[in-house]
Amino acid sequence: MSTRTIEACVPIRMSAALTHESLRRVIAALQERSPVLAVKLHDLHIADEGEVQVPIVLESALHPERGVLTITIRAKANDTLFPTFSGDFSVVSEGRECELWLNGTYEPPFGRIGAVLDRNLLHYAAQRSLQAFLHRVSDEIDDDARMHYGRRNLYPTP
Repeated sequence: MSTRTIEACVPIRMSAALTHESLRRVIAALQERSPVLAVKLHDLHIADEGEVQVPIVLESALHPERGVLTITIRAKANDTLFPTFSGDFSVVSEGRECELWLNGTYEPPFGRIGAVLDRNLLHYAAQRSLQAFLHRVSDEIDDDARMHYGRRNLYPTP
């Protein structure tokens, strides 16, 4: 089988410690809701507008010794049609700010045919949908931190 790697990063304008705390709350809250991964039809070269939303199951485990939150994302239904993503959220300190990273792998479904489709088209869609998921998590971290800590002390002054 051909395992594919996904790596994405977003800057966070607050400390790594606050980001870690908010990340744990955000992922727990997402697990309570019915999260989706969205694939834009444009990314599949099907149409200019619209998207396919895939309801997902999000599982997580905190590994403080490694400084990561391990996640697994799989389709809630028809899970043989979609790959399962296994990866880590990590927070990298950049002075008074940080970066939120999502790194992981998935294996395309449908064996060799799936590997060819993934290599030529679907890997881009997987990358884009996980980047969108990362941005959603980042936005929710920002909202969560404002709610828990207020606006002051969240954003370092230049």
